[in-house]
Amino acid sequence: MITNLKEAGYDKDEVKEMIRKWGIRGTVSAVIVGVQIKNESVNEDSKRLIIRDINNLYYEMFYKDPDPRLLDVKISYTPVKIPKTTGGYRTLHIPNPELKEVQKSLIPFLLSLGQFHNSCIGFMPGKSVYHHAYIHKDAKMILKMDIKDFFDSVTDKMFLDGIINYYHSYGMVQKMIKYFIQLYGGNKKYEVISRDMDVMLKRLAEVLFLPGGKGVPQGSPSSPIVANICFFSIDKALYRLAKNFGAKYSRYADDMIFSFPHKDMNVLLRLKMVAQRIIYERSLHNLVVNAKKTRIMYPETKAIVCGVKIMPDGSFSLPRSYKKRFRAIVHNWKNKKISDSVMNGHIGYVKMVLKDKADEFLKKNGLTIDG
Repeated sequence: MITNLKEAGYDKDEVKEMIRKWGIRGTVSAVIVGVQIKNESVNEDSKRLIIRDINNLYYEMFYKDPDPRLLDVKISYTPVKIPKTTGGYRTLHIPNPELKEVQKSLIPFLLSLGQFHNSCIGFMPGKSVYHHAYIHKDAKMILKMDIKDFFDSVTDKMFLDGIINYYHSYGMVQKMIKYFIQLYGGNKKYEVISRDMDVMLKRLAEVLFLPGGKGVPQGSPSSPIVANICFFSIDKALYRLAKNFGAKYSRYADDMIFSFPHKDMNVLLRLKMVAQRIIYERSLHNLVVNAKKTRIMYPETKAIVCGVKIMPDGSFSLPRSYKKRFRAIVHNWKNKKISDSVMNGHIGYVKMVLKDKADEFLKKNGLTIDG
């Protein structure tokens, strides 16, 4: 099994140059594709360890000075209610400016641990909703499941149990100790405590989770990555479950997709029942599936994965609702009601989904795209 970049045929300097040219997302995509071409049998664990090494290099290149305020920063949030598109309100917890900076400084370190299954798509370097949909492009039948109150339900115990088990398996304790000593080495007040893993891990959880340890703050820059870490063992179990049933699995935040190369409803229902049990048990009884949002979809009628419509021939299209919204966005942009950056973001999304059909769609909506 390939366990690092060197075994995959890449040296550090080569990968660092790729990171400088293409960024971390482009580098991850290029290296994984290159490894698959060289070694078609590369498995999911190998991919995850390769991504971990790339994240490590990125961390070394750009984050050599961790934020030393981890132990001192005041933990406080301002609750803000925003309306949901489906009705009602969602409560965001906005961290105070200093706490937000500390949380943001931890992201590269959390990413560098590599504790993410390859089926985890959302908020991961080099991945997007396109990759989420692409995994299921050849499906005949799709099961969509959603976690109820996902960000509010993950806990510090899930986070700590996950990384402690992971470290014992992969020998990462030394990396944690090195990181904390790097933060506080030479600081007489904190040098000793920085070597106490129990104390430091507890403090790490306090900074990343809401007071009380249940839920990550929606409004914190680190929360999506932390939630993905909490879901690691569940992703791994659901991927294996799908494989045993001849299906495919991927997850984007709380959106879980299982796809099947057939329309055997009995198989789907059996998988669904086992998946619900895995999620509940492996989350230490904190996560449950939102039955109201569970959907069974077929490409010949309507199959939409995170806003990407999967067509019967395996190609992608845009949902009718987005096409209508896009026309309004173009109208507002032409009347200078939205910025060029917002417009360019939507154009990029259209190009990502429609590929060679994008220019035709853009021209139809009154946009002429050069290059």
